[in-house]
Amino acid sequence: MKNKNIKKDFNANISLKVSLKLKALRKLADLTQKDVANVLDLTPQQIACYELGQTQLTLERLFEMCNIYKINPITVLKNAVENDTFENNKNDILLEQIEELEQ
Repeated sequence: MKNKNIKKDFNANISLKVSLKLKALRKLADLTQKDVANVLDLTPQQIACYELGQTQLTLERLFEMCNIYKINPITVLKNAVENDTFENNKNDILLEQIEELEQ
């Protein structure tokens, strides 16, 4: 049971880091939540929920948002994993899997 909780905490931590990175990228692109929502045919509230980590991002949505911000989603995922010290050995495994996706 402890391993399941660790995995859940780890995944939640990475997910939140990705969400916060997307918010920073939106601001860097000088876009509002409404701007992004219009492109994705969503509401600004839905964008806010993604950025706060309240709504789970699908890979499809991550790719769509990264496309708007003109950044490779692999870069966003790598950044979230590399900057996470929750469990370094799991991070190494995730980084290897992400690198395989790049190929």
